[in-house]
This record gives sequence, structure tokens and C-alpha cells, in this order.
Amino acid sequence: MAQVLSSSGLPPMLFVEKHLIELSRIGYVPQGTFGMVPAKWAADVANDFAETAVLSKRPIGRKEVEAVCLSSASAAEVFFTCMSWGAMHRVHGRAAWQLRQSWLHYIDELRSAPFSRSEAYNRFQLMRTSGALTNIGPAYFTKLIYFCGARNLDAERGFIMDQWTARSIHLLTGRRSIKLIKNYGQDSWRVSDDNPSAVYEAYCGTVLALASELSRLEGRAVTGAEAEERIFSQGWGKGAWRNYLIANEE
Repeated sequence: MAQVLSSSGLPPMLFVEKHLIELSRIGYVPQGTFGMVPAKWAADVANDFAETAVLSKRPIGRKEVEAVCLSSASAAEVFFTCMSWGAMHRVHGRAAWQLRQSWLHYIDELRSAPFSRSEAYNRFQLMRTSGALTNIGPAYFTKLIYFCGARNLDAERGFIMDQWTARSIHLLTGRRSIKLIKNYGQDSWRVSDDNPSAVYEAYCGTVLALASELSRLEGRAVTGAEAEERIFSQGWGKGAWRNYLIANEE
């Protein structure tokens, strides 16, 4: 195992050397476009609003999602852009949209207020617990934290914590630190609501530690954002790292 001191001040992280080396060998492969067409997804989720929204009519990539979040786009346009990029099921999107008066304003607060990633995560969790935020679990609200925090320094940014990034961290560290729930009748998992903000903070610290180790191995600066993108892989069942992860999970 390779030992790395997390830049977040957490205890030293241990990575399984053979998996770390394979991730480094695969290298950085830009994810490219991903998910569903924002304009079409929004039309299926909230047709009346979608008629007036300014949304892409083609699939987009991470940088384009970030650009929307950094722009003067409305909170609704940010929601549609992030959730369509993340390929949220339209049924879940419709259910969440019905309760938008309870949570939509928080997207603008995320974009403008200096929340820490733990604070942001906690606030989403409180909305989940109160019933104000249905159908947007940790895998999706951490996408909002990530993209709405595009102005933050890399060391302070909250990263996407979905089943693929969580499973990757489990493989790379050899520890199951994030609680996952198996989807009934499917060969897939979802991130449990039972993961408190301390787990998310530790996860983000591990991503930063991974970035530090990749920087050492590759002789160049690797950001936490890049490290998270690399363990997310290409998506839709594609990507050398995702194939490796599936083949090597226990």
C-alpha cells in the first residue's frame, strides 16, 4: 500500500498499490459529453417551465455544466442542467420538481454563499430528513454541491459521491467507508442517506489525497476535480477504469 497524508488534515490514507498504479496507468481520459439532453429532460419533467428555459438541446460535458452554474442562469435552469447531465430518472425529477418551493432557492444560495462542503451536505440532509427534498439523494445533491461550487478552491470543493466514485474509493483504499444500498433486482447500488457529513468530508479528503498521489506518480499537478472525474470514469458502462473496477470488486 502507498501511504499518503491527506491535504484535508485527515489521518494518512492508505491506497492499494496495484489499483492505484492501474488508475495512473489509464491516465486522464476527459469524460466528454454525458447524460441526457437538458432541454428534452426538462420538457419531460416540467413541460410548462421548460418552454421558457434556456437549456442546451444536445448532451453536454462537465465544463459546460460548470459554465451554466457560474452564469446568470436561474436556479431551475441549473437544476435541469445538473440532473439531466447526471441522467436522473425522469420519474424522480418530476417528484422533486413538485416540491421545488421547498428547496429550489437553496441552489442560488449554494452558488453565492460561502458554505463549506460539509455545511452544504448537512443542509441537503436536513431537507431530506424533513421531507422537503424527495428523490434527490446524496448521489445527486453532491452533483449540485460540486457544480455550484465551481468557484471554490480545489482543496475546498465538494466532490460527486455516487455509487461509482464510492465503489472506486472502496477498491482503492480497501475499506468500505461509504454506506451503499443495493438496488432491488439490479446490479447497481445507491448511496445511502445514512452517510453523515463526516463521511462526505472524509470522502472528499480521500479524493484530494488520491490527487496528491497521482501527482507524485505522474510528475504533474492533478487536481481533486480531475481525480474524481477519473474514478467516475466515462459513464454509461464505458471507460477503462470502470471496467477495471467492476472486474476487481470483491
